[in-house]
Amino acid sequence: MIPVGHVFTASSSSGSLLLTLTTGAELSISGHRVRFSSSETLPTGLSTGTDYWLNRVSATTYRVMSNPIDAIAGTNALSFSNAGSGTHELLFN
Repeated sequence: MIPVGHVFTASSSSGSLLLTLTTGAELSISGHRVRFSSSETLPTGLSTGTDYWLNRVSATTYRVMSNPIDAIAGTNALSFSNAGSGTHELLFN
């Protein structure tokens, strides 16, 4: 599958990393595997070339999980400590 990117901003909700899409349509999915890239520095806790899973909070906001079981259950989201810098992109693979 060819990766498709969506630009996002990172923020915190009760200490959990939240991604809010700033480009692209509503995704309406939970449990989907993704990877990330950035023009500068990704938010703390994210690495390029690593698989993560999404948990939907709203139409364009998602929590990031390290495994698909947590993504479906909505538990154990990655912690937020830094939003990073530059333009961040969410890639579906």
